[in-house]
Amino acid sequence: MTKVVASKSVDRLKWFIALSVFAAAVVGNSYFVEVAFLYRVLGVVFLFIVGLGILSITSFGSNAIKLMRESRTEIRKVVWPTRLETTQTFLVVSARFRGKLDITHMSIR
Repeated sequence: MTKVVASKSVDRLKWFIALSVFAAAVVGNSYFVEVAFLYRVLGVVFLFIVGLGILSITSFGSNAIKLMRESRTEIRKVVWPTRLETTQTFLVVSARFRGKLDITHMSIR
């Protein structure tokens, strides 16, 4: 039981640190307005990567990364339509839509 409580408190500390890093990126970007834009962008990107790295070692973060990896493998299993199938489907749907518009337009007159 104490390991679970200790794990939750450590995760909360990691979340607090990560959110502090994100806040530092936002506040730092506003504070250092006179610094070149490129350097501010690089600083914000660096701090966001650090914050995401900290979040990735929490239990929630590790589960989220696991879900993304599994999703990527599932996306690879999907059979995507060919260009011809997509074009034919578009033409059928647009023709039906056009037909509905024509019927609606005639009933309005």
